[in-house]
Amino acid sequence: EFIAGGAFARHLRALRRQMAPRRAALISALAEWLGDRITILPQEVGLHLTITLNGDAPPGADMLIAGRAAERGLDLAALSPHSDAAGHQGFLLGYAAWDDAKLAAAVETLAQAL
Repeated sequence: EFIAGGAFARHLRALRRQMAPRRAALISALAEWLGDRITILPQEVGLHLTITLNGDAPPGADMLIAGRAAERGLDLAALSPHSDAAGHQGFLLGYAAWDDAKLAAAVETLAQAL
């Protein structure tokens, strides 16, 4: 009934409207703090962004960065443990539960860990 009655589609539209400003705030903070040190992979919707590290990061570099970020109170999901391809160094960044100020602070922490 939820799907057939159109409630699911309405819910998705409302969620997209609600998440768009958070997504934009995260992208803005990433550009400000990390600039050309990362690449944001193309994703138009969702509750996460995927970023990769630019340059020649040694294998497991994202895991080391995640460890340094954890010491600063930021929990990062590194990509390398989930990839069989060498060179996939980066992070999956969730933003659904964060307001703009927390997103900016988290990106600053990530930049310090880099």
